Amino acid sequence: MSLGADEHAFSGYLAYTLHPLFDLYCKHLQEWDGEFFPYLWMGKVARAVIDRSFSEQVIADILTVFDHQLGQGSNGAQDLIGVGFVESLPIPNAGGADIVAGYPNLMKQYKLVFGD
Repeated sequence: MSLGADEHAFSGYLAYTLHPLFDLYCKHLQEWDGEFFPYLWMGKVARAVIDRSFSEQVIADILTVFDHQLGQGSNGAQDLIGVGFVESLPIPNAGGADIVAGYPNLMKQYKLVFGD
């Protein structure tokens, strides 16, 4: 998988449109001395969703955007969500499927990664 502009652009889009992600984005940049690693950052987004660090509405907004992008987004955004976010979710018997329930494209990707 080659890292392209799509992953960076999609990450920036998320950070600036879903404002609670902006702080996470800035913390990532501080942690890595100004360098941005989209897949690591997406793992942090997954951890924040798992830990319920955001309101239910923000989590729903994040999952809605991810679900839409998996269905119709660029290859870079789809890879970033699939590898960075979905693969960072818990295994099925630890509640991972519950997080993406109700989001058909996320659930499809989850099942590809973790099986039925």
